[in-house]
Amino acid sequence: MDPTRFDGIARTFAGRRASRRAAIAAGAAGAVAVLGAAAPGKAQEAAPGAEGNRTFFLFVQTFLGGTLVPKEGEDGTYVLTLTGGPGQTIYFSDRPERIVGTLPTYQFLDALGFPPDNPPNAALVARTDDGEDIVVVELFNPVYTDSFGESGAATLTYDVRVLADYAEEGLAHLAQRRAGEAPPAAFSEAALFIDDCNPVWIRCGREGIWGWEVGDLGYRSTCWSWSDFNCVPCAGGWEGATRECNELFSECQGTRPNLCTAAK
Repeated sequence: MDPTRFDGIARTFAGRRASRRAAIAAGAAGAVAVLGAAAPGKAQEAAPGAEGNRTFFLFVQTFLGGTLVPKEGEDGTYVLTLTGGPGQTIYFSDRPERIVGTLPTYQFLDALGFPPDNPPNAALVARTDDGEDIVVVELFNPVYTDSFGESGAATLTYDVRVLADYAEEGLAHLAQRRAGEAPPAAFSEAALFIDDCNPVWIRCGREGIWGWEVGDLGYRSTCWSWSDFNCVPCAGGWEGATRECNELFSECQGTRPNLCTAAK
């Protein structure tokens, strides 16, 4: 991942003192503009494919302020509250695909999923009185609230656990810039960079008798599909997984094809 993409987006929110509504609009537009400038050319969709050919994505949520405080009764867990959001989540791909766009945040949260046994990783880049602060976390239990009226802003809360050691690639550039101190209790402009889709456990079940699971395909990598706005199996999407279910299990085979359906 080109480090200038992260740096450019973070700088978009530094020192901005526009009106609340203007700042919200400019935050989302500025981040998209930075990404678009870093990735010229018309975006072409890459269909989900084999792991070696997959396109890697990052997701960005921007806000005007927030807090990060310990969660009562849960040692090591914090509540991350993000306020003044534009209601849109930005997605962009690594080279060579150069895909960038936005989707409603509530739709993104439903699509990504936040399983407690394999939560998404994220890096919070926040502006504090002392400058820029970065913390890498695991995300759980998102709660999204739209605000209406003059502000037109949104609030998003997550339960988070701070990752002292981050060894993956997607957020590596930001992880290297962590101060290594306690996370900021309060901050102003912020961007939350969320890592790519996680693997999911894929089940195979009979049509019309869903709940009777005939077997499973195990954990499979998933890739972001910007045409579907969803995380889908990298090798052929859900259609490919369904086809594999029907080829693999005898209970799925009969006089009518595709008796079974794949699902997570």
